[in-house]
Amino acid sequence: MASSHLMNMHAWQNQAPWMWRGMDWDVSFAAYQLSLHWKTNAYHSYKADQILPGFDGKLPANVDFYAVLDFECTCERNSRSFQHEIIEFPVVFLNARTLQVEFEFRRFVRPTEKPSLSTFCTELTGIKQESVDKADTLDKVLLEFDIFLRDRGLVYSKNAAWEPGRSFVIVTDGPSDVSSFLQRECHRKELPLQKYWDQFVDVRQMFAAGFNVRRCGVRAMLEQCGLEFQGREHSGIDDARNIARIVSEMIQAGCPMVSQSWKSDASVPIY
Repeated sequence: MASSHLMNMHAWQNQAPWMWRGMDWDVSFAAYQLSLHWKTNAYHSYKADQILPGFDGKLPANVDFYAVLDFECTCERNSRSFQHEIIEFPVVFLNARTLQVEFEFRRFVRPTEKPSLSTFCTELTGIKQESVDKADTLDKVLLEFDIFLRDRGLVYSKNAAWEPGRSFVIVTDGPSDVSSFLQRECHRKELPLQKYWDQFVDVRQMFAAGFNVRRCGVRAMLEQCGLEFQGREHSGIDDARNIARIVSEMIQAGCPMVSQSWKSDASVPIY
C-alpha cells in the first residue's frame, strides 16, 4: 500500500540516498517504488487511458511553479442543480525547485447572480456576507490575477529556455475547480479566459495513479503522506496550501505531474 511506502520514506533516505531525475533532494522509499513501476511499465499497465484521456506516459516539460488553487463557491444544501459562483479565489505558488511556497494570490469575489450567501454556504466556507459584498466581481479579479502574474514575470509557457519569464501550470484537486466552476461561470457571464486556464494538473488523479491507490480527498491524501490537515477545511486558501503540501510530497516521490485539458473530462459539456 502507498501509505506503508510513505511511512518508510525517511528510513529509505538514510539507507540509500539517490538522486531522482537530477533533482536537488534524495529520493524517498516511495520514489524508489515508483521508479520500479516506471522501469517495469507497471504504471502504464494501470489503465493509463482511464487516468488521463490520451495520456501517453510522457512527463510534461519542466515548469518553474505549480499554481495550486482551490475555489470556494456559492452553494445550497442538497441542491445539485445550483449554479455556483466563485466567492474565494486563492492561488498558492509552489516553487518547483525549492518545493517552497514563494507567493500567494487571494481575493474574495462578489457574486452577481445570487448575491446573498446561504446560511449553509457561510457555515461551510466561513466566508461572511460582508466579505463578498465589498469584493470585486469575477471579471475584475481575473484581471487582477493576470496583473499579478505579469508583475512576477510568470508565463504559461516558454518557447525556448533563454526566453524571459518563469513558467507555471495550474494545479487543482480534481477537475471541478476549472471545468465545473470557472469555465461554466465564465461561459454564462461571457467572460474571456487566458490560455493558461486550458490545462491543469489533477492532483487527485495523479496521486491515485502514482501511488496505486483509490482517488481520495485532501485530508486522506495528507494522511497517506503522514501529514495532518493544517487550517480550516473549505477555506480556499487553507485548502490550497494543503494541496501544495501534497504536491511537494508527490514531486519528492517522483510522481509525475501531468497536465490535462478541462475539455478531456467527458462529464463536462464543451461549449
